Amino acid sequence: MSIPKIFSTCLIFASGLFFSNRTLQAQEINIPAETYPFQKIVEWKGKGAILFNQDPSGNNKKVNLTHVNSQATSVWNQPINPRNEKQYMIYSENTRYVYFLDNLELENNTYFFNQLNEAGTVKQASTNLLSQFKKLGDYLPEDSELLDVVVTDKSIIHIFKHFNKKEKKHTQLAFFMTHNNFLVYGVVLGEKFDKDLENEDIGFWKYIGFDGDDALFAARDVQERKKGFAIQKISSKGKLNVIQFLPMPEGDLEYFENVGYGLNGANYLDKKTLERASIRSINGKMYALGIDKSSGSRNLKLWELKENKWQEIQKHSMPASKKANEIGITMLNEGLGLKVGEGSKSELIFLGFSPVMKPNVLPFTANSIYNPSRFIVNDRKTDFVSVLSDGNLYFDYNQLGKEGNMNFEFVKK
Repeated sequence: MSIPKIFSTCLIFASGLFFSNRTLQAQEINIPAETYPFQKIVEWKGKGAILFNQDPSGNNKKVNLTHVNSQATSVWNQPINPRNEKQYMIYSENTRYVYFLDNLELENNTYFFNQLNEAGTVKQASTNLLSQFKKLGDYLPEDSELLDVVVTDKSIIHIFKHFNKKEKKHTQLAFFMTHNNFLVYGVVLGEKFDKDLENEDIGFWKYIGFDGDDALFAARDVQERKKGFAIQKISSKGKLNVIQFLPMPEGDLEYFENVGYGLNGANYLDKKTLERASIRSINGKMYALGIDKSSGSRNLKLWELKENKWQEIQKHSMPASKKANEIGITMLNEGLGLKVGEGSKSELIFLGFSPVMKPNVLPFTANSIYNPSRFIVNDRKTDFVSVLSDGNLYFDYNQLGKEGNMNFEFVKK
């Protein structure tokens, strides 16, 4: 395990436990061993870490979850009982709930899940969407393509696209299931015909964030000969609250492949869309990301919407490329975390919402998707880190998969 410089080099080992002399700025948190070795760690950003403990043989499907933050012991321990060996964890910034889906694609029109709230309460349930599909029109789940699954502070949302071959019409549908009572509300996001999509400035609706009870969706559009985005806000009960049009950021914008990234359905489903700019909304503010080559060089740019105009707040130089870059985007309170490139050749780039923050470039690892705080912390780059209100929580990945206790180090601000 790597040790911060503030720790003493004098170490004492006793009964398999690790002790060290340290200043008041840091403390060690020791999580006792369980029946099976801990196999995985995932950050619940702002709340700490969740350790996963389960039978490595797969004979026992129960998964034990242990929540760790700055407390001297674990915050809670809770089991979930999935139907399958694999679960899909769905989570986003600023949400109080995490979902573990047993299936992404519907089984007999149903998805099965475990819901976890921040107090550690687990609810296991299932939801059948067939009646909701029929309420919206002549649609069936088996004739529809799942595009994304996301979590807001109020609901979990499944987004589908239905294609009518006879009319050559694409209809996007969204199903909101509220966290507290598991009621489902369906809504038609919009319709696009093949002839509409021949115009590259017209696109499908994509989830871009949430604002209180409202989920926000954006689609490339042209209105009054202006290129930009149609934006709609829909409540957790499927009510359209507002729709507006935003212009495209200025510049010579290059197309890029926007790939699913983060703990959402688009990532697990490996969904990709070609974009000139990608809009995101967080904490009541709107941001846009794009590659601008108007200066003769390629620059990854981040804009913020102020008084209905896009103002550049960050810029990062990009190397020349003969093909569209792949960019995955995850939203953080501090900025946009980006996975740029394909597979192991990718790199992580952080563009902060504050103009005083400089872009941060980090190597991509398989653990990156489960540790969003890694975008904003530069020290101990091979360790897991979770940024909490009162300090940083660190964990050495090399402990996973081994018998014995798990050691965390919490360094106060």
